[in-house]
Amino acid sequence: DCRHDGLLWSVYGCCFFFVSELALRVHIERRQFVFGSEAFWNIFDTLAIALSVVHLTAGRGNSSGQLPWLLNYSVARFLRAVRLLQWLQLPWLDRMTRSARVITTTTIRSLPALFWALALLASIIYTFSAFLVMGLSQQLSGSSSLQAPIDLSV
Repeated sequence: DCRHDGLLWSVYGCCFFFVSELALRVHIERRQFVFGSEAFWNIFDTLAIALSVVHLTAGRGNSSGQLPWLLNYSVARFLRAVRLLQWLQLPWLDRMTRSARVITTTTIRSLPALFWALALLASIIYTFSAFLVMGLSQQLSGSSSLQAPIDLSV
């Protein structure tokens, strides 16, 4: 199919562009690529591009054209596109995504407080259950030993 071949070549072109861009950034930034302020995004970009290359090479070697479920990376591709939009820094995109960024930032910043609240709740539940089991075991062992035996003789 001619249309399919054109799409495939455009995917190869984009992959080549991203690999070239990544190689250029590694060459220019050197140690800052891994240890700089953008290290998280650089590693994310590297993984997304490596996954794309693996996806393309595995798809070429597979006769059915179907890729294994492990190589389904549409989420990584979406996040790579979001990263590209962030890199472009379009003004209209900034206005459109401001509320989403505020929600995401506040949610991420509230995670430590949520963690400690859940840890406190878990410790309270654990302590209560330990005292409950201890009290019940004392009650059950104490009630059986303190009762007088029942005399059934008439």
